[in-house]
Amino acid sequence: MAKRTQIVCLHEGKNGNVDQVFINRLLKKLDPSWLRPFKTGVARFVCGGGRNEHGMYRKFIEELAHCDRQGGDTTLIVLSDVDDLETPDKLKSIFDQRAAIENLGSALSKVVYIFPQNRIENWFEYLLDGATDESKEGKRRNTKDASNAADKLAKMCIENQRNSNIPLSLQWSCNQWRDLVNNMKG
Repeated sequence: MAKRTQIVCLHEGKNGNVDQVFINRLLKKLDPSWLRPFKTGVARFVCGGGRNEHGMYRKFIEELAHCDRQGGDTTLIVLSDVDDLETPDKLKSIFDQRAAIENLGSALSKVVYIFPQNRIENWFEYLLDGATDESKEGKRRNTKDASNAADKLAKMCIENQRNSNIPLSLQWSCNQWRDLVNNMKG
């Protein structure tokens, strides 16, 4: 794997939404030495719309193919809600299967999945208020809350804090990120 990487973040929804604000702020706060920013910012953001054939899944294949052509110096973050699927692993397997069908299975080492169980707002609720129930959709939050939640998560990551009540999908996603960090350290 390359010593430095650029991040492409495929997310649900539109530009400037809370997903994009959260990831952008988190990456800026974590400021990994191996991150090679784009000229336009810390990452390149791609709106995938909804998780369907014409949205996230199609964009995933396009962006994964693009990352694969770039070689070892581009990483794709996929940010999507698990919603009605039971676990992040089930959603990961759907994306992985789509990559395999398109003969991009070998490129999956360039992917980091960030999968909130219901809404990313559940993570904000946990990070800002101390608790959440991932079985219910968290109430909508604004971009300021997204930024503040990212600050809190970055602090937890930097200080290597372990909390027993962390939402399972956040813990799962943190492990995905940790794998990338370990790969970049070599």
